[in-house]
Amino acid sequence: MLKNLKYRALLKHFEAERDRCLYQLSLSFENPVAIGEHPTLLEDDKKLIGELATAEECIDSLHSNFNNFSNVERDDI
Repeated sequence: MLKNLKYRALLKHFEAERDRCLYQLSLSFENPVAIGEHPTLLEDDKKLIGELATAEECIDSLHSNFNNFSNVERDDI
């Protein structure tokens, strides 16, 4: 169970990071007026794209290397 919880906690962390980046980038692309005067908008978006890519890479890496821990039963601890 602990391995399963650790796997799920890591996965949820990276999914939340991905979703945060997607939300902020969506605001920037779809409604830039909501952001107001923001002279570093492109720099901020470049940073968010990097953070998004990192989160997606981490999710993929977690799945491909540790997916066997996503279904660990209590007896397997």
